[in-house]
Amino acid sequence: MGVSSSWEEALESALGEAIEPDGIPNLAFVYLSDRFTAYAEHIREAVLDRTGVDTLSGTVGIGLCATGQEYMDEPAIVILLMELPEGAFQGLSIDAEGEMLPINGNHDHPMAIVHIDPRNRVVKEGFEDLFPEAFLMGGLTSSRVPGVQLTTEHTMIGGISAVMLDSSIQVHSMVAQGCMPIGSTHRITQATDHYIFTLDDRPALEIFRHEMEQAVDEFGEIDLSDIFVGFSIPNRDKPEFMIRNLVGFNEDQGILAVAHECATGQTLQFSLRNRESAVEDMRTRLEALKERLDGPPKAALYFSCVARGIHLFKEPNFELTLIRETLGDFPLAGFFCNGEINHHQLYGHTGILTVFA
Repeated sequence: MGVSSSWEEALESALGEAIEPDGIPNLAFVYLSDRFTAYAEHIREAVLDRTGVDTLSGTVGIGLCATGQEYMDEPAIVILLMELPEGAFQGLSIDAEGEMLPINGNHDHPMAIVHIDPRNRVVKEGFEDLFPEAFLMGGLTSSRVPGVQLTTEHTMIGGISAVMLDSSIQVHSMVAQGCMPIGSTHRITQATDHYIFTLDDRPALEIFRHEMEQAVDEFGEIDLSDIFVGFSIPNRDKPEFMIRNLVGFNEDQGILAVAHECATGQTLQFSLRNRESAVEDMRTRLEALKERLDGPPKAALYFSCVARGIHLFKEPNFELTLIRETLGDFPLAGFFCNGEINHHQLYGHTGILTVFA
């Protein structure tokens, strides 16, 4: 990790932290503060030259994640160097039009780490056709200027940078959404676009108000800005929901507006998100992940929503410290995203941890 107003100094510091004297890395994940976007190509070339890696992938973010440390709105660079078996991984990129750029070898791998420009067409059309046989882990670039993706060959705007992993690499993932379900699940019985007219054949606003009354009785006073809508994800072993923002409502017609394309037949559940629920959820998810591991991971990538970090936990470094305290001390890199990706679903307000066992 490196923090400095100078990209050269930040890079030098980041490389000093990442390079081990006896290590021979062949893969680099590189994350830059969006303040260094203009220097991304210089940084990419320097990392390749200094480390000698064969494959490089990364992006920019408003905030970055490192081992036990977050850098929110600071000029920083975070680098994770890894040595993986030759032939067990492959870097590739897709341009803004969705064309896969020339690569060597086979890219039919069951896992993929992805960094995606939020303006890329796959964000609107869905991720089902993006490496359809692979389990996706990653996030959407967050940036106050046009963001870039970093690949071994180049930097690019509007595209996708990915690293494909084969089954010989042991990877585990965890999804923490930080929300507490409120009330029961409901079926959408009339909806169009972002508007829900009825739930369980009753006005949607009527159902929402009833759930809020019950929630106030249970949790006390609630700020409406902490209320979200979870939409069920089909074909999962246990109930799982994608959390979306509640945008507003129409008093006269009893309509709810949400940041999600709604359709009749979908199942949803209202959720409460605050610091307490987020802490509880993350502790539970980390403990469950720890039980699946034989010891501290070799390394990890963390993709967290820009609305998390200090904005949610009210103190710096909370979630990254909790990861280290629960799983042990190991190299970690990542960034704060404009949307988080797990499998072929786009999440929000989520922390996705990918560990290499």
